[in-house]
Amino acid sequence: MPIPGSKKLEGVFGDEDARRSGGSLRQSSSARRWRSRRLARYHNIFGPEGTWDGGREKAPAALCGKIALSTNGTIEMWGDGLQTRSFVPLIDACVEGATRLLCSNVKVPVNIGSDAMVSINGLAGIIADIAGKKIEINHISGPLGVRGRNSDNALINKLLGWAPSQPLRAGLERSYEWIERQAMRDTIELRASSAKLYLSAVR
Repeated sequence: MPIPGSKKLEGVFGDEDARRSGGSLRQSSSARRWRSRRLARYHNIFGPEGTWDGGREKAPAALCGKIALSTNGTIEMWGDGLQTRSFVPLIDACVEGATRLLCSNVKVPVNIGSDAMVSINGLAGIIADIAGKKIEINHISGPLGVRGRNSDNALINKLLGWAPSQPLRAGLERSYEWIERQAMRDTIELRASSAKLYLSAVR
C-alpha cells in the first residue's frame, strides 16, 4: 500500500523495487504518523495454507500442485526454466522476521527475503525429489518476467544482525505435504461428484 506523503525510495530496494513499494517516508505532517510503524518488503513468501491453484499462486505452490497432480510424469512450465528467483518460507519471514523488526528501533524500510537464488527448473527438481517422482518438464511459451531477482539483505543484516536463513528445501517439504493433501482431497471430491452425476444420468 502506498504510504501517505511518500516518494520514490532511493538506495533501499533498488529502482524497480522502489517503484513497486510505493516510496519512502518524507518529512511531512502526513509521514510523521508513520514513525511508530515498521516497514518491510517481503520477497516471494510461500508456505502451507496459501493459494496453490487458480493462476495467482507463487511458483513454489504452483509447482507443488502440478507435481502432486501429475499422473504421467510430465508438467508444463512457462519459458525455459532458467529464470532465477529467491523464495523464503512463511514462518522464517512472516513470524521471525516480523517479530524481530517490530521489537527493534529500525525505522527505515528493509527487505525480508532470501538472497539465495534458484532457477525454476531447479525448484521443480527439488519438489520432484521431495515427492519421490521423476518429472519431465514440458517448456511452453508464456510470461517470463525478469530473468533474475532476489532479496538484497545487506541492510537488514546491518540493522538487525539477522536475515532469513531457513533452507529452501525445508520450507518446500512442509508446503508440498500440505498441497498434496489438498490436491488429493480435491481429486477425490471431483471423482465423487462425477460418480453422482453418472448415476443420476443412468437412472
